[in-house]
Amino acid sequence: MYLRWIICIVFILSGCSSVPRPTMYKYTTQKHMQATQHWDKLARVTLRKFFSSQGCPTLIPPAEPVYVSNSDKSPFGRAFRSFLVTELENHGFRISFDPANPLKIGWAVQIVEYGSDREFNAFPGKYTMAWASAWSGFGVATASSELMGVLAGTMLNGLSVDSYSYQDPLSALFHPLSPAPISHREVIITASLTKFDQMQDRFSQSFYINDADHWQYWDQPDVYIAGPPLVPVSYTVMNR
Repeated sequence: MYLRWIICIVFILSGCSSVPRPTMYKYTTQKHMQATQHWDKLARVTLRKFFSSQGCPTLIPPAEPVYVSNSDKSPFGRAFRSFLVTELENHGFRISFDPANPLKIGWAVQIVEYGSDREFNAFPGKYTMAWASAWSGFGVATASSELMGVLAGTMLNGLSVDSYSYQDPLSALFHPLSPAPISHREVIITASLTKFDQMQDRFSQSFYINDADHWQYWDQPDVYIAGPPLVPVSYTVMNR
């Protein structure tokens, strides 16, 4: 008898811990960048962030020309610069090819690599499944055809809740059946608009990238934290 109580106390005490239990973040989505069209879209979004007024779909050219950095020689960097210049010219911007131009667009790239496999515990479609299962189970148990008739409406209600967060009803239904593996690499791209070396605007986004495609992105230092250029100093040494 006493042995049972001792075992129970041991189990209770072993369950207590001063270390907080880890919890998952609320279900969110992050875009997976894996096509040059995605780079083009990022260029368009970046320029609208810099040169569009609130609610205005068109870009507003400034009075002075714009210099687009060409320091990123990676496949992504060359393509991203090309997309930026094309979009600017299509909207009447004047492009400068002088690195000393006052108004500049630059970007920083950081590749983040995770060594362990990451979990994907979110389950889109859970409201649809739960509501439909509850109603259908209750209808079968009570043999009520009237309740079974409500099943279609209930599934639509659950689907509307799921699609509100997932934004795609078909994906909310079929995505849990075929989950894709999560890449071990992500990329953080930060675009900056500077004028006379003063920050005017800044825009950062994170993306998943395929593990095999990480070589298309090279780590680029952040233009905002770059220090001033070094000034050479000369000394004259004289023997006494």
